Amino acid sequence: MDGVVAVSAGWRDTMAIRTDDGLWAWGNNVNSWLGDGTMEERRSPVQIMDDVAAVSVWLSHTMAITTDGGLWAWGNNERGQLGDGTDREQHSPMRIMDDVIAVSAGSGNTLAVRADGSLWFWGNDWIAQPGDEITVTIETPVTFERNQGNSHAFFAFIMLSAIRVAWFVTTIPIILLTLAALGGIVLLIRYLRRRK
Repeated sequence: MDGVVAVSAGWRDTMAIRTDDGLWAWGNNVNSWLGDGTMEERRSPVQIMDDVAAVSVWLSHTMAITTDGGLWAWGNNERGQLGDGTDREQHSPMRIMDDVIAVSAGSGNTLAVRADGSLWFWGNDWIAQPGDEITVTIETPVTFERNQGNSHAFFAFIMLSAIRVAWFVTTIPIILLTLAALGGIVLLIRYLRRRK
């Protein structure tokens, strides 16, 4: 593609934002990861939305911020990570909240920052602490109160983003090492066959 200004890659799917703010997607479409209303694999880019300012993809769900500050979600929702109040997957983008300036999709959860600086969380609750008063699975966005460990919430947002990067950084070498090992085994088998 040409004119791409941002990209976010998931497990088997990719999202790209072009200079005209159009959001394009391609790849595997299990659980409607792509958000095109189907579950068909896309081997070439298809446009999903207009007026997109930012996008964040994780293994099975996608979050996008539009130029008006709207937060949209689609894909797998078994842990409430879309924030629409259900655990049902969404095949096309659904508006979740307004006035959002940053978002990070994680492993079964999502974090978002609104224009007023408040941090919001939903999905699988792996960062809860005593006093947070939030449940194990949160299906709608909840905010961390400023007087209840807001620094912890901000740290969690940074950690979630770092974990996303670390997952890909550690997974790629493992895949490469596995392929190298398999290649070595193939060469060894060929060598042993020749010796016979």
